[in-house]
Amino acid sequence: MKNFLLILGLTLILCGCKNDVISTSEAGYVFYDEDEDCRCVLDVEPDSYELTIKLSVDNKNKKVPLTIYNGNMENGFVVYSDTAKTATVKVDLPLNRNYTAVAKYLNDKDTIVVPVYFKYDKSSYECANHPCWKVKNNVVSLKLKD
Repeated sequence: MKNFLLILGLTLILCGCKNDVISTSEAGYVFYDEDEDCRCVLDVEPDSYELTIKLSVDNKNKKVPLTIYNGNMENGFVVYSDTAKTATVKVDLPLNRNYTAVAKYLNDKDTIVVPVYFKYDKSSYECANHPCWKVKNNVVSLKLKD
């Protein structure tokens, strides 16, 4: 039974999220308790989760260099680096850590650097006498302001 719950939890984690708010995905419920008005999406404590990064990919910036650092960018420890060609990038990262995500955009002859420092975290709660987990800050916006 324990292995089944572990496999179920990992499957839910790997399915990712389709939510644009900074909170846990509601892609599917493990269970819902009407009496307590609570939903449990992750009933197994996650070690990592899919981070969604929103970018300004347009005609001027068709490719956006994206780098994610463990901690702050001055430390120089890169955990992810790629050139994004889409407005949304998803990266699986360990939880309970601080990260800095950095996007670089071109503006005429200048480069605009957009850094966001955040804590990628999880927390637990109880639903129908079962432990459940939610992931915080799983959507980070590195979009340019209009």
